[in-house]
Amino acid sequence: MIVGLGIDVFDVARMAADLHKADPGFLPRIFTDDEIDHGMRQRVPAEHFAARFAAKEAVAKALAIGDDLTPCWTDIDVGGRRGAEPQVELRGRIGELAERRGVTRIRLSLARTRRVVVASAILESTP
Repeated sequence: MIVGLGIDVFDVARMAADLHKADPGFLPRIFTDDEIDHGMRQRVPAEHFAARFAAKEAVAKALAIGDDLTPCWTDIDVGGRRGAEPQVELRGRIGELAERRGVTRIRLSLARTRRVVVASAILESTP
């Protein structure tokens, strides 16, 4: 049974600008160590990070976090390789919220161009 649906569109140029700012805490505030390590090895890191951020946003929207909980972005870990189904691991307060809502599976889809990334997340529970 579907318990949540979220979608996000993110601009790759915006992520590129954020990556070029001098704030050394930006990446660790938003991305896990694994996401950062993988992203920095990509030919165009901004595309990778934009896709991961859009995925995190889509999951947060699907959970309907709203005012209940300010997302701790590193509690949403997005993994997987291009061409394979992306994997999402929830932990911390976000993971607890998902568990309370009965989420047993997250289906995530990503599409990207050089300019934009689109992510959709479907949260499912076992009836």
